[in-house]
Amino acid sequence: MGTVAKAKSYRVLINEAGQILLDPVLNIPERELWIWQNSVARTSLEVGIKQASSGELHDLGSFTQYADLEIDE
Repeated sequence: MGTVAKAKSYRVLINEAGQILLDPVLNIPERELWIWQNSVARTSLEVGIKQASSGELHDLGSFTQYADLEIDE
């Protein structure tokens, strides 16, 4: 199967004639799936990435003072 095909993930399907179909898929970790399902959050993330890449930043300083803060979930 060539180098390009080996670097991909596939869903394997077998039809009634026994033919095998390799369907290329992208694997998204469950913890990251929500961003793809929430168009408002995804759009906001995309805007933020574009702003950061163009240098539109505002440095809020260090947050190390909060590193040991216990968070109730």
